[in-house]
Amino acid sequence: TIEVKSGATFNISGGVTLGANLLVDSGGTLDLTQTSTFTIDAVSEGIANYGTVVWSGSGSMAITNYGGYFNSLGGTLQWTGTGNLDLEDHGWVYNDDVSLIDLQSDTDIQSTDGTGEFHNDGMLQKSAGSGTTDVTVNFTYVGTVDVDSGTIDFSAGTLTTGANASLQGAELGGATLDVSTGTCTAESVAFSSGTITVNGTLNFTGTSTWTGGSLDVGSGYANVASGATLNISGTAAKLLAGPFDNDGAVDWTQGNISGSYAAIDNESGATFTMADGVNLVDAAVSSTFVNDGT
Repeated sequence: TIEVKSGATFNISGGVTLGANLLVDSGGTLDLTQTSTFTIDAVSEGIANYGTVVWSGSGSMAITNYGGYFNSLGGTLQWTGTGNLDLEDHGWVYNDDVSLIDLQSDTDIQSTDGTGEFHNDGMLQKSAGSGTTDVTVNFTYVGTVDVDSGTIDFSAGTLTTGANASLQGAELGGATLDVSTGTCTAESVAFSSGTITVNGTLNFTGTSTWTGGSLDVGSGYANVASGATLNISGTAAKLLAGPFDNDGAVDWTQGNISGSYAAIDNESGATFTMADGVNLVDAAVSSTFVNDGT
């Protein structure tokens, strides 16, 4: 094991394959300035970070063959580089509940073979970069995702929410969001493709958009919260299955929605606006709309 003590800075540059555990203590700094690929291969805790890791340069980080990166007890990963994070052959990232991964560029998080896993108990933040970070890796736990700059687009993979999850400003552009238990707060999200399945609780807050994709509410509860707005538009296919409550404002301006056991309830004090020509079309079985609001 290589240990970076509190107050020390350890620099690694160039294409390196890590073949031993690397421990960054609280107060220590690991500086990874890369112009080629830095690889963590077959090391169960390749990097265990309790301090600060700074990633810069154009090189990528490849975590492969069950190798891993662990952020714990307030550890911070600052990703300023332009290279991607590649999780292949069961490579994984674990960010615990008081730790931060801060994306400060438009890097992608990907798993081309579909076996990589990202477990986020803490915060995944995009604080800089005006473009798009494309995420195609499975999230075994979503935690908190906070987009303050540019876009984080979950375009593939499955996101499992767990007990509590928060997606702020993210785009769901093809992935499956599985609200299997607990509560997921979707604040100002863009739902453009893919599937949201709800067997826990899904609350839309802020101002969100739905332009495509399927919202499948099974044994759970989905709603637009009081004070929130959901804008529905676009001609891409949209499916609503199960109950959906509106306690805020829904503005449906374009495109049809296919309903399968859809049960829309516009609650007292809420507004649901439908433009001329939009339709809730039964896909297989009858759907209902109950209006207690406006």
